[in-house]
Amino acid sequence: MSTTIGEKIRKLRKAKGITQSQLAGEHITKSMLSQIENGKAQPSMGSLQYLARQLGLEVSQLLEEDGSAEISRLLREVEDHIKRKEYSSVISKVEPLLETKLPLILDAARLMENYAEACFHTLNVNGGRAVDKAVEIYDHFSLYVEAAKARYIMYALYFTKLQYGASLDLIRDVWRQYKDKQSSRDILFELDLHYAEAASLSAIGYYEESRNVLLAAITLSHDEKVFYLTDHFYRLLAGNSQIIEDDEQVQHYLSKARQFAQFTEDLDSLELIELVEVTNLNWKGKFTEALDLILKYSDMEHEDKRGYWLLQRGISYYGLDRYAEALEALSQVTMPEWGHHPFNKASIHTAGAYIAKIYAEQGEHDRARTLIEQVYETMKVFPPSPYLSFVKKTYHELCGG
Repeated sequence: MSTTIGEKIRKLRKAKGITQSQLAGEHITKSMLSQIENGKAQPSMGSLQYLARQLGLEVSQLLEEDGSAEISRLLREVEDHIKRKEYSSVISKVEPLLETKLPLILDAARLMENYAEACFHTLNVNGGRAVDKAVEIYDHFSLYVEAAKARYIMYALYFTKLQYGASLDLIRDVWRQYKDKQSSRDILFELDLHYAEAASLSAIGYYEESRNVLLAAITLSHDEKVFYLTDHFYRLLAGNSQIIEDDEQVQHYLSKARQFAQFTEDLDSLELIELVEVTNLNWKGKFTEALDLILKYSDMEHEDKRGYWLLQRGISYYGLDRYAEALEALSQVTMPEWGHHPFNKASIHTAGAYIAKIYAEQGEHDRARTLIEQVYETMKVFPPSPYLSFVKKTYHELCGG
């Protein structure tokens, strides 16, 4: 039977002539150390890192014999945290392992993937290191498709850093790796790659290419009778159609997206679809209809999308010359944590342009010019879109030139 971590700690402590009090120090109590050594308690990763350092070892050396059990236990904990969206807990529990050599077991790779996902949600900079560790383990076992899936996570991490070109390069490289190494097709992963490629293309302004990738994804879904992400594909197509101002296609794709979202009862997806609908109405100047829809769907509004609802509410009020209500709504608009795509960022930044127009209407011209200059400076690096066009037009109206 393999030696437990507690037994190993006790043997090493005694071999080095260290008392429990000396080893525990101020980090943990002597009582807790005693329980760990007797197998009645499991050390946290932070405590394990401390004890290893006190014993002059790497954490991996304590994990060598029973690393599988310890890593598997931690993985289960982390997966529970991920389900509950407790990403900070994942970071604190797993981060100490980044400085160690992990045991070559698959659960360690999965642990690193979960950690990388938590890094995306918390904007932690260590996600790439975790992905590299996961890939190293998968490559060790010649699990090249799993390695490709781990690398795929980097696309989201690149988005948080606004590195959209790097994201596109990565996804195309992962496609090549997947096609070269696959022994059988993984349709769900292929659809993930289509989604990431389409999002990356639109992020750098390649809207037609993005549309082609989305249509290829939908064709794949129908051919394989696998309708994973289908509502999202149609919603992105509607968004791309908005950019090129093809209202007939916008309505067609929104209808399709709504059908699939209703079928899967995906309330989050349905909310995003209705936001696209409201945005489209405001773009067409149908402010009363847009405001009616906003009020109708107020019950489905989630906190993480509140900024987008407030933006559209403010635009509707502005279009109806209800400037006080518009200013109240627009002043509350903040950038959502998940809005990493430049299209999302551009839409949120237009709130400042509308506020600047309201200031100008109220005779506060210097204040209006200062604000629109700030908004235009932020947005001019974004790819072409109706949002950028609106901000540019407002800038010239208020600042001249």
